[in-house]
Amino acid sequence: MNILEVEHVTKQFHKKTVVDDISFSAEEGKVLGFIGPNGAGKTTTLKLITNILIPNSGSIHIAGYNILKEREKALANVAGVIENPALYLELSGYDNLRFIQKMYRKSKDDMEQVVEIIGLGHAMRQKTGRYSLGMKQRLGLGMALLADPRFLILDEPTNGLDASGIMELRELIRQKANEGVTVLLSSHILSEVDRIADDVVFIKGGRIVDRPAVLPMKKKYIVKAGNARRIQEQIASIENVNAVLLNGAAVEVCMGQEKFAEVMQLICQSENQVQDIQQEGTQLENVYQDIFQEDV
Repeated sequence: MNILEVEHVTKQFHKKTVVDDISFSAEEGKVLGFIGPNGAGKTTTLKLITNILIPNSGSIHIAGYNILKEREKALANVAGVIENPALYLELSGYDNLRFIQKMYRKSKDDMEQVVEIIGLGHAMRQKTGRYSLGMKQRLGLGMALLADPRFLILDEPTNGLDASGIMELRELIRQKANEGVTVLLSSHILSEVDRIADDVVFIKGGRIVDRPAVLPMKKKYIVKAGNARRIQEQIASIENVNAVLLNGAAVEVCMGQEKFAEVMQLICQSENQVQDIQQEGTQLENVYQDIFQEDV
């Protein structure tokens, strides 16, 4: 099922077309990367999806509800952080989060779980006007997660995060997707999108660009081990994972990102001696350069 359906949407500002007849969808429980250079129409599209802006033409459905005709029902399924999080700067992080807790009638346990996830610690008692950009991003993410949405929109969520924060966010996004949440991720850090996303939509000059056939959203890995045949047999038993024996010492594994942890756990627990694991295939950065070479 597609949680999001964008069909022939156009948005103009003062006769300038910013989003031009775009159509794409996001599948339930998947992470969809949304990529393009500055000014391509990414943030405008996200604002259209969340009904911050109204399209000139076209339709947007969330969980089957038309965003214009059934606004409340549609938006009940979605939460997100677009550009800078909307915070009450004179209130503490806790008070900002409590506002969402009461709005969505969540328990104190739900709130404390989110506080632990975003990792702001004692800073939750400080006024958010003192927060750095990264701290505001973390709190905004926590507010979105506390809403417990079926559809999560993240616009440049790694802004201001350090390396460990980015890794924690990556794990959190994959965890939410595994729980059935759809994530629409707009980011300029292509290596992170490549690691997280199940599929990618490219936007250029306000129009959707066809995804090149050479971009494998199923990643390919070469596993070298002492008994490659035994590992191939074990991996091949996992649903939606292809494992081909290359020779007596290597296995080619092709899988979506959502299967990576399960396959790696199986490999690491195997009694066979694993010697090396390497990822192969076209990198997202190279595809980006091919599509947007004049913008790079």
